[in-house]
Amino acid sequence: MNLPDFRWRTLNTRITLVTLLIFVVSIWSLALYASSILREDMQRLMGEQQSSAATIMAASVNDDLAERLHALQVVAATLGGTVGRDRSALPALLERQPVLADLFNGGVVIVDAEGTAVADMPRAMGRIGLNYMERDHVAAALREGRSTVGRPVIGKKLSAPVLAMSAPIRDARGRVVGAIFGVTDLSKPNFIDKIAGNVYGRTGAYLLVAPQSRLIVAASDKSRILETLPASGVSAAIDRFVEGYEGSAVFRTSDGVEVLGSARNIPQAGWFAWVASPIEEAFAPIRAVQQRVLAGAIVLTLFAGGLTWAMLRRQLAPMLNTVKTLAALSDTSHFPHPLPVVRRDEVGELIGGFNRLLDILSQRERAVHDSRIFVQGVLDSVPSQIAVLDGDGVIIAVNEPWRRFAIENGVEPGTAAPNTGVGTSYLSVCGDDERSGGDASDGIRAVLEGRSPGFSHEYPCHSRHEQRWFHMTVSPLEGGRKGVVVVHSNITARKLADDRLRLAASVFTHADEGIVLTSATGRIIEVNDAFCRITGYSRDEVLGRNPRIFKSGRHDDAFYAELWRQITREGTWKGEIWNRRKNGEIYPEQKTISAVRDDGGKVRHYLALGSDITERKNMEDQIRRLAFYDPLTNLANRRLFHDRARRALAGSKRTGRPGALLFIDLDNFKPLNDTYGHDVGDQLLVEVAQRLRKCVREVDTVARFGGDEFVVMLCELPPEGTEPRRQAGVVAEKILARLSEPYVLGADPAAPDAAKIEHRCSASIGVTLFTGSDANEDEVIKRADAAMYQAKEAGRGAVRFVDPEARPSLQAAKAVG
Repeated sequence: MNLPDFRWRTLNTRITLVTLLIFVVSIWSLALYASSILREDMQRLMGEQQSSAATIMAASVNDDLAERLHALQVVAATLGGTVGRDRSALPALLERQPVLADLFNGGVVIVDAEGTAVADMPRAMGRIGLNYMERDHVAAALREGRSTVGRPVIGKKLSAPVLAMSAPIRDARGRVVGAIFGVTDLSKPNFIDKIAGNVYGRTGAYLLVAPQSRLIVAASDKSRILETLPASGVSAAIDRFVEGYEGSAVFRTSDGVEVLGSARNIPQAGWFAWVASPIEEAFAPIRAVQQRVLAGAIVLTLFAGGLTWAMLRRQLAPMLNTVKTLAALSDTSHFPHPLPVVRRDEVGELIGGFNRLLDILSQRERAVHDSRIFVQGVLDSVPSQIAVLDGDGVIIAVNEPWRRFAIENGVEPGTAAPNTGVGTSYLSVCGDDERSGGDASDGIRAVLEGRSPGFSHEYPCHSRHEQRWFHMTVSPLEGGRKGVVVVHSNITARKLADDRLRLAASVFTHADEGIVLTSATGRIIEVNDAFCRITGYSRDEVLGRNPRIFKSGRHDDAFYAELWRQITREGTWKGEIWNRRKNGEIYPEQKTISAVRDDGGKVRHYLALGSDITERKNMEDQIRRLAFYDPLTNLANRRLFHDRARRALAGSKRTGRPGALLFIDLDNFKPLNDTYGHDVGDQLLVEVAQRLRKCVREVDTVARFGGDEFVVMLCELPPEGTEPRRQAGVVAEKILARLSEPYVLGADPAAPDAAKIEHRCSASIGVTLFTGSDANEDEVIKRADAAMYQAKEAGRGAVRFVDPEARPSLQAAKAVG
């Protein structure tokens, strides 16, 4: 049974493929166009459905927000006189408004004109005394007198995402004397959940977005609350929604999912309601249609291909039979006989021309037969590829290496023509070959004409699989016979070795890392420019020396012993090490040391690569300082103080020696800020920090808690009787006296003639002792804070103690303050 011939070079295959390609392009273009139209229609319909859902959601949320704002405004209208006169009655007034508790699951807060909470509901939240002026809705109510919905934030007391809205409280004259705001805890069931708590379709979602801050207010997935939208410029579709576009669009989310989304504005808060569903779900019906179209296109393609193949094979049968006959003749070792001409058509003319070519080749074969026998044995014994050319530049003999190369590569050495062999004009072939050089044919002609005794050159001859280089030598024939001998030698191995050496030298010279190569005994035998730039040594100064000259002294002998153990065990060591430059400067370096072994596994060299990481280390130190120190006063911040307080409690428990905590609050600091500005206030805080440092020991801790509040922790006080209390009192009185001395403020180095401000201020200091029996540092801080409030109540500029046993009175003391 004869099977169809599907070889790529057959005329039947090529015509079939071209016809099939035209058909495939047509049918697939139609399929793609139909799919595109279906997708556009589906996107439009899905967008309209989403827009309807977003409109309903936006209207519902807008009504709920308006209802809550109206409730706050109604209550605020009844509180105008009470806020200004009798604040103690405010909690009771709030409790008589049960509707607010139903509307706001996070409670309700009343603040005074400065934004400080003076009443809240429920009282257990403990928000009285907190300042909310930084909240945008409180600032809008107090400063602009308008009711607003604030941006979602993390609550000060709830520690959860919250949404607040405020209404101003006015007195009888219409002046804003405070504000009332309600809080909605977004992490708990709330009025938004009835919409955003559902899903759209199977995997879609509802979202409420505050475009002013690019934050998600509510979402079907509560973990996305307060998630930030991608930055401006990342997604054009999301940017359009943020700018107020109402409609639908397809875009890609930050996690790479393509979705269809629709938005509608919520005027009451300036938000927009967003409905989104994955494209995979929205366009599922289209994919089913596309799959059916794809299946039909594949069936039609296969049918058209098979039909075209059968028709062409029938029409081209005479030509294919002739090709098979020629192929059979080419496999015989005898010189082929003329082919029979069956028909006088185009195929007959082709066969006639081939027969004439055979006659010419037969004559040339007989002419060169004698010379081939003479030289063939000698040529085959030479490993290089050799060809002998006659006086006209025609190849009359080649050796076996030349033939093997031609068979393996389809290209003779030095030529670009496939299957070149005996009887071919070498001059016409190599003259067209750019790889071997256009002057090769001119050089051969010069040797044939006696104008040159011979020549040689190197040239590339790359195949599809590898890069190769050859060396060509052309010499005239001896014995007066006209002709030349062309010898080709493969020099690829030598060229690649040279290239590797040049590459290694370039990398060594131009690398940014410092490189040191030592002998097996540890003597430096080579360094690169980067090493000289990093260490300050020149190459001549270090050659022959041991790398111990770079030791900084920061590492002990155990460090170096472990380093060499790891190199011996694993062959390499990586890590940070401190070295010394030529000028004596010690610097950190990221180092890699590797052992270079020979084929037998013996160490021949050591290679060290190092990078100067001084800048990275400095940046790490700066980040550490910003994390643990107050940027204005350079004192320990709250985080570092808590860490040291925990250590002090642990030390007191271990040694039995008590400590003392002083809580310091500057009196009348706010008037100074309001009168002269924050720059002068900052100067006062810096001066206070310097004075506090001079009043304590090195082992003690001075920290700034924020604003004008400072703490001083005295450690390792004597354990005997009343001595700890006495010493703590002495330090407190010393601080009180030092802080009461006059301050000269307002000095500006850029304006030495500016007027200076002489300022006096006092401080209220609360003191408490602590021991290892205290539960934690927060308990100690609360006692000192309560003592400070007692000092303020006593008339400011005073020192008050609260003993550890006085815990039940702390809340009462703070309430009085």
